[in-house]
Amino acid sequence: MDGTLLNSQSEISPTTLSYLHELDQQGHVIVLASGRPLRALKKYHQQLQLHSPMVCYNGAYIVSTKDDGFTPVQANLNLQIVKNIIMDIGIESLDNIMLESLDDIWLLREDDDLNNFFWHQNLDLIYGNPLLTINEDPMTLILRSKKRSHDHDQVIREAVKKHPHYKVRFWHDSDYSEVFLDSVSKM
Repeated sequence: MDGTLLNSQSEISPTTLSYLHELDQQGHVIVLASGRPLRALKKYHQQLQLHSPMVCYNGAYIVSTKDDGFTPVQANLNLQIVKNIIMDIGIESLDNIMLESLDDIWLLREDDDLNNFFWHQNLDLIYGNPLLTINEDPMTLILRSKKRSHDHDQVIREAVKKHPHYKVRFWHDSDYSEVFLDSVSKM
């Protein structure tokens, strides 16, 4: 969404809005697909007056708020695998951990950067060691390294690589990485 649909003020420009309305009138189906959670897409979906499904969490959750007959698609990470990955990396080397389900967000500690990006409207925030507090399969696993380095990135890669169908991507120019299933995509 950032740099494509949205401008630097996180808004849909009037030109883009007009163009997308024109495409919609021509019968094209416009689908919002993002790594963002549903709560962050709803505003733009409403602004564009779309009736199509939304692809959230990089494809881990596909839902329609306009079609009661649409069956949501949800791909959760296995909780035990998530815990194994965190333990193999070493919680002491992580500045923060974020796990999220449809109703809850688990954070090792408060994180202004994550709060700004993944604002938690109507979700319960659970702080503390998520290895002790989480009790369900999450849709997301975001890690923030205390100090990002090639060696630490390799530790994360190796911890994830142990589990078939699990992958990791590192956020450009930041200390964050994200674990995901190779079967989900926002494409």
